[in-house]
Amino acid sequence: MKENIRNRLPASTLVEVLILMILSGVVFLSVMEGFGLLRRFLDRTSQRIAERTEQYAGYFRTVDLAGDSDSLISESERTLAIYRKGGIHAWLSLADSALIVRQDERSDTLLRYVVRLRTVPEPAPGARIDTMIVELRTEQDSV
Repeated sequence: MKENIRNRLPASTLVEVLILMILSGVVFLSVMEGFGLLRRFLDRTSQRIAERTEQYAGYFRTVDLAGDSDSLISESERTLAIYRKGGIHAWLSLADSALIVRQDERSDTLLRYVVRLRTVPEPAPGARIDTMIVELRTEQDSV
């Protein structure tokens, strides 16, 4: 009899195998759903980062244009001329909630979601400008 006990192999019952398979399936489905949630979160986050990067790039380009200029002169309520070395280097204008720069025959959008373009002193045709303020609309409020 002692020999029969030694030759036995440990085994599981059919019920134990079924319970293990069900638990493994539940764990597998939970992990896959977690990966789906993580992927959607990362997609939304990368999209927000890309939008912000575009806004920051436009901000820095606007700062470079205004900062490197000799003067800014108001041509109308929505248009500013940027002067460098005694001549007009570029035009800044507000159109359809976007700040647009025009240089030579090229034009480009600097900032989107622009609520208002203000200057100090208040814009008067031909007046030199001390400060340019660009108000932007964000998801929560205006900045």
